[in-house]
Amino acid sequence: MPGFGTSPFGTSVMGIGAPADPSTIPDGTTSVSRYVGPVSGDYEVNPAGGQLRQMSGVLQRVVLTIRTELGSVLAATKFGRRFPRKQTSSLEAEVAGELRRVLRPLTDVERVMVIESIGVQRGDGGRVGIDLRFTNLQTGASEQIPDTLWL
Repeated sequence: MPGFGTSPFGTSVMGIGAPADPSTIPDGTTSVSRYVGPVSGDYEVNPAGGQLRQMSGVLQRVVLTIRTELGSVLAATKFGRRFPRKQTSSLEAEVAGELRRVLRPLTDVERVMVIESIGVQRGDGGRVGIDLRFTNLQTGASEQIPDTLWL
């Protein structure tokens, strides 16, 4: 027995899938993603129906980008944010500048969002709270991070 398995040349025992009917695909599916909780970073379930909650793809990318620390992604060591280690009098300006830097691929390169406002709060133990509002250029809607994002 040569050990090729049950489908050695791309044939499948299950058959071939049928293509989706374009009329059954809802509008805006490219911008719908699973909801990522800004506090936990986990997917969240809708308590009413038990299904996974949804959010726009741009908002999901914003939350994931802001939550990612610089150097924490092995494949992209320059991806992520780096906040000041000490809270000085210029903390708000430094954090806002860093957020604009990490979101630059979405605002300047892909042009899928425009930042409306960045709110920075000082928290206990050196934590920083972020409130971000932006315009999603894919949908034209104004969006914001659902809860204050504490990092």
